[in-house]
Amino acid sequence: MGTITAINSQRRNPNRYSIFIEGKFVLGIDKKTVEDMGLKVGKLIDEKDFKKITSQEELNKGQAYALMLLGYRERSLREIRMRMRQKGYEEKLIEKVMKYLKDRNLINDKRFTRLWAESRIKKGYGSWRIQSELEQKGVNREMADEILKDLYSGIDEVQVALDLVKKKRWLLKEPQRLTEHVSNLLRRRGFSFEVISNVVEKIHKT
Repeated sequence: MGTITAINSQRRNPNRYSIFIEGKFVLGIDKKTVEDMGLKVGKLIDEKDFKKITSQEELNKGQAYALMLLGYRERSLREIRMRMRQKGYEEKLIEKVMKYLKDRNLINDKRFTRLWAESRIKKGYGSWRIQSELEQKGVNREMADEILKDLYSGIDEVQVALDLVKKKRWLLKEPQRLTEHVSNLLRRRGFSFEVISNVVEKIHKT
């Protein structure tokens, strides 16, 4: 390959650098890659070094993408894996990124499960719906059951459903179809048959 003759920050993105070897542009990489690989003007680069640089650049890109996803909200391991596969990242690199995230406790299925369930309960969703969503996100069934059991130990799910119904005042405008409307709403929200029956009974008594 040759010797690095220039490392210039790019105009459009100062965190990206153009690498020149023997006066010729060879590739553009992130600032982190420059630092990770200890690149500097005068350093001799061979083919083996170049492959290491490009591999490190791909790893840094993968890590940056995963961190961006986590910047929006907590995610499960499966969610991150699936999104990276959709982006075209190779499995070997994905596993390296997952290790990077887990080693720093940036991703944790137990923490994700609790936060997701708490959020969905507050929004008026039933335990069946939440359990189904967690399964789709790749959360271990035993872990999800344990956390949901703990959360619902201090929650009256019937009251959660009742509160939801009370917010939907339009349901009360057709008394003759009240049972139908309430049942359909709560079924869509993922409440169990037992909870729905209790709610309908309480509403008719009021």
